[in-house]
Amino acid sequence: MSNITLLSNNLVQNINELNITRDIIEKKEITDDLTGLPNKKWFEKDIKHMFVTNAVGYVIYLKIDQLGELTKQHGGDTINSLIENFAKIVENFFMTNREFDGKFYRFFGAEFAIVLYIEDATTVRKILDQLIVATQELGDRYYFFDNRIFYGGVPFDKYGTIESILQSAKEEHQLAIQENKANYHVSDLSDQIEKNKELENSVKDTIERGDFALQYVYDTYDFDPTPNLIMQEVTPMIIDMRTFEKLPIGVFISAAEKIDLASEFDQQLIKKALEHIAMGEINHKIAINLAVGSFTSMRFISWLSSIMNYEKGASNLIFVITAYSAAGHFKEYKRFVDSVVEFDAQVMLKRFDVDDFSLEQLERIKPHYIRIEKDYCNEIKRDTTKQHKIKQILLFAEEHNIKVLGDSVKGELDYQTLERLGFYGTSR
Repeated sequence: MSNITLLSNNLVQNINELNITRDIIEKKEITDDLTGLPNKKWFEKDIKHMFVTNAVGYVIYLKIDQLGELTKQHGGDTINSLIENFAKIVENFFMTNREFDGKFYRFFGAEFAIVLYIEDATTVRKILDQLIVATQELGDRYYFFDNRIFYGGVPFDKYGTIESILQSAKEEHQLAIQENKANYHVSDLSDQIEKNKELENSVKDTIERGDFALQYVYDTYDFDPTPNLIMQEVTPMIIDMRTFEKLPIGVFISAAEKIDLASEFDQQLIKKALEHIAMGEINHKIAINLAVGSFTSMRFISWLSSIMNYEKGASNLIFVITAYSAAGHFKEYKRFVDSVVEFDAQVMLKRFDVDDFSLEQLERIKPHYIRIEKDYCNEIKRDTTKQHKIKQILLFAEEHNIKVLGDSVKGELDYQTLERLGFYGTSR
């Protein structure tokens, strides 16, 4: 049997093995053990999808009040039963009222969330009123429970992050507790629209003036006895002129995408990075994150071609897309990769997870680097599913000459594990 045939057979076997265990891994990773509800990781995947599809809706954060104290008084088994029955009531509510397009999640302990694909605050309040009535039956089953469950709701913020949206919902939840009237507090969409308009104006002003500095983060080293710096990621430091506070880059890029200036911003960022390289300040690889509006634009690709052909230091650059964004725009991403490799540019997928970007898709792209999702780079020894997934990715990468990087490794044991498995390098 030829080496090519053996290699092909190995590849098919690797993909099949990963597919066989994928359902088991996914169920364990994204489902709450007690209630069977989608967990926080599933919530985050759904919010990511809302960002990519420009969806509308409301995010509700809710929490059973004083759950820890109730557990001390009545025992874990009783409180687990309470949580299970609460979950069933809310699930049944959405199954019965299908006109209310919503999904229910359990994060941890007393914390839950609801995503409503509805943009009218009045309808959201109506749903919460009905939910509060539906859960009153818990007081009949559990004599000690007074239905103290508070809800905080905010419109889905297309310019936010998962963390910022949740934080806003938690702030509304706190207002509900302080007011102690309707058990919920829901902000109006009009407030969000006004804030977004102000943000767009600030972002436009920043890009027109080119007023931002560069920072170099995520220092990535190889595994030599004396580790060498092999890569850094460039990130802009942007000051919001409305508040004079640092503006999160994710928020900035989302707004730049909306006003069709993301590609122009990426060009400015690349030029600044090349200036630093030309001054002799940088000798290692520099990872440049690209917005969706850039890698999907033929005009941007043409501009990038001209830069790569004549700019000294351009070979130091690696163009980076998140695996989730690449999967959501796979056709355009493949076109981007096929184009840029013609002028010897290098590409990387970061936050790589086969649940977001399959090995079949990876085989069609063959990026120069992938950076594994950081959750899979920590506490590896404790989780056999992580080990299995990582090993399959590494086998695939070795067969396709793809360098695999770790992300934000914390423990020394995990660092040693990545080295032993054959990672090319990692950030810490």
